[in-house]
Amino acid sequence: MRTTDRVLSFILGLALALAAALAAAEMIAGFFGQSQLLVPIDDWDRALGATDWRDPVIILVSIGLILVGLLILATVFTPRRPFRLPLQSDSQHAAAIDRRGLQARLERVATADPEVRDAKVRIRRKATVRANVPTNANRRAVKQRLSQSIDASLKDVQLDKNLRSSIKVDADKARVR
Repeated sequence: MRTTDRVLSFILGLALALAAALAAAEMIAGFFGQSQLLVPIDDWDRALGATDWRDPVIILVSIGLILVGLLILATVFTPRRPFRLPLQSDSQHAAAIDRRGLQARLERVATADPEVRDAKVRIRRKATVRANVPTNANRRAVKQRLSQSIDASLKDVQLDKNLRSSIKVDADKARVR
């Protein structure tokens, strides 16, 4: 789940748990003869009984609840990046590789090049490799070597769908201390 889903789910769950606890406490109090604990039920009953459905407050509250529901539905049904990428397999068995594991593998492949100081890989629709090399390095040659080694590594993994690679080679910036 994404962070927004987790936060919204936590807030909604907490609100529902508190409302359920309050409702249970009110019912238990009513069972033992007390009229109300925290919720003025008699006042609410009179006020809501006299309120028309066309009242602006009722309409605004209803619209607000509908928008919150649509927001929750939108966060649930928006497509996400896959955590696992399926591998080629026969019809009886299915296998997958974790996206982060594949990113780490490709980072190791990229940093195996003697001229690459650091590399970061992101896998979304394609594998994007950002490599840092010294300023005096031949970036075109490094890019060609990285492209070959990354493509070979992706081929070795045998993903179900071919994953294209994008290589970006940057020269290290001079650091001032």
